[in-house]
Amino acid sequence: MGVKEEKKQGVAEPGVVVSSVEVSFFAQSTPQRWREFMVALGCRLEPKATPLHWETELVALPEILKKGDRFLTGEVHPLLPSPEETHWVLKLQPVPSPTPPQELIDMSRQLGGYPGILERISDGWPAERRIEVRSKVSFILDEKKWRSPFAPKQRMALKPVSSNGHRAVLSFENYSWEFDSPGPLRKVNDLGYVDEGRGLFALSCSGQDTLELEPEMLSRVEVTLWQLVRGFLKAPPRRRPKTGVAG
Repeated sequence: MGVKEEKKQGVAEPGVVVSSVEVSFFAQSTPQRWREFMVALGCRLEPKATPLHWETELVALPEILKKGDRFLTGEVHPLLPSPEETHWVLKLQPVPSPTPPQELIDMSRQLGGYPGILERISDGWPAERRIEVRSKVSFILDEKKWRSPFAPKQRMALKPVSSNGHRAVLSFENYSWEFDSPGPLRKVNDLGYVDEGRGLFALSCSGQDTLELEPEMLSRVEVTLWQLVRGFLKAPPRRRPKTGVAG
């Protein structure tokens, strides 16, 4: 079985790097269909409280690791006391090492690698395809290209931030910005500099939406949240050229 490369369907814009994409959702089917589906994927089911309750982990790597590549991790388990409902967490993040442990390589190949695992999940999905998804996307931004109205110093002003009919209000509970209008983007948190010398800072965005389960679901979440938060970001002011005085 050939292993497909990741299609570049996510955010591709100067001065922005997607650090991670995470989705969490619930889905219902019969316990037998869930077990058959997970085994067909190549998962190892670890038994829990009863034979109907188990948990498993997913690790899927690209076949050839290159700089900037991402890999997928995941956790799946039925809920107690309702084994027909499973909780899924899937996360995309940069590959930490070009030489992962052999155990992870073997697990990845058994699952079909990344992004192949997403197609296999979609092709054999035993539940309703329309699902309520909670998401979290972290961006690394270059301050030479973008300015954040959510920066820590902006919290002192205690003023809402608005863009294109959307308004974000500072929450005192966790110092994140919460949006008071309906939509996929729910919260934004400016995490400050991750590399002050290079002018790189991080934004964490949380969302919620009803989506179709498909191989491109994580990419769609990434692009949707970026497009919404992008409207709040500003380009830095252009520097005026210095003018000398002729002697």
